[in-house]
Amino acid sequence: MERIAVDLDLLKKAVPGWNDANETNIKIKALSVFDSESAALYRVKYANSPLNITYRRFDNEECFKKYKLPEDDGLGPKLIYSQYPIMIHEYITEAKAPGLDGILKPKVYNSLFRELTKYHKIRPGDEFTGKTFLSIYLNMKTEEQSPTALANFCQACDSAQNRDDLTEKDKSSFKKIQKILDETEFISKLVKPLRLFWCHNDLHESNLLWDPITNKITLLDFEDSAYNFRGYDLANVLLETEWDLIDEYPNYRKLGAKYDQKDEERFLLLYTLHWIDPIWEKNPALSGIELESLSKDDIKVLIPNEEERELFWENFEEVKKEYFIGKICTSYVWTIWNALQFSVPEEDWLHLELACMKFDLYYECKKAYLDVFDVII
Repeated sequence: MERIAVDLDLLKKAVPGWNDANETNIKIKALSVFDSESAALYRVKYANSPLNITYRRFDNEECFKKYKLPEDDGLGPKLIYSQYPIMIHEYITEAKAPGLDGILKPKVYNSLFRELTKYHKIRPGDEFTGKTFLSIYLNMKTEEQSPTALANFCQACDSAQNRDDLTEKDKSSFKKIQKILDETEFISKLVKPLRLFWCHNDLHESNLLWDPITNKITLLDFEDSAYNFRGYDLANVLLETEWDLIDEYPNYRKLGAKYDQKDEERFLLLYTLHWIDPIWEKNPALSGIELESLSKDDIKVLIPNEEERELFWENFEEVKKEYFIGKICTSYVWTIWNALQFSVPEEDWLHLELACMKFDLYYECKKAYLDVFDVII
């Protein structure tokens, strides 16, 4: 008999009402997109219980601790069991990913910001201090002198030209994206003065669950969490709506931006409102304002006190600048990350093509930043 993917005895002890669960009355589904064995994430249903669960087996204790952090602040799915290397959560059956169009709706991303601002205010233990998400993409070695993602990317680009298993198109793609290395100093200077917070770093609609009845968002998948600047998460949410997965080669399609400057402004206004006042939605003045049409003019109504309003605008301008820098940085990171996932043409998913798309997007985002802020780095 094939070995069962989960510890059934543990489920019977840890999950309420699952005492009589056995191999014949449970159903197990792997949820990991790329490698279910190494990621070890499963949804488990028990025929005699309405409670479904997710069962995750970690191979890294630091990652396990990252998943524990949101629970301490009431974020993420409800925790049922947690003892390394196993974590069991309640599966939210009523919720689903909001979709590429859904996440662009103000009522949905407003719900997201209720949770995200709390996530950004998490204060992890000392073991995470000094470790920033971008460091492995901007430096050749870690503090322990190990090669970083940036170093591996350099090697991959250099070796690509001598690989017999690559097509000329593949080699040309590597030669093209290798030019992103010229941008590391520019990015390092951009991010150096920014304030750091606990960020998700892979925030997009597929890493969220949205309940359309309650309009509640639940954050998922915390393995990339680390100190970073808030604008990185905000930028990634929007930029990841500009492409989609498809079944035909090259397995993705570029959609382009489905949002304009007014949408971006509204997006940043709502985040800033949640950032400075977590209970701002209880403001009676909001009853006459539609989220879908929220604009800068509404802030005077929502925040009549002049000093408080000045504080809001200071925070808004900071968040806005972070967002534009975040668009640069997330495009840069995804260029490198996708290139590193590339193996050989006949086995590859879409990584090299996506790396090229993100490379082109990087320069679009850099131009937008320089146009808006008119700065010289």
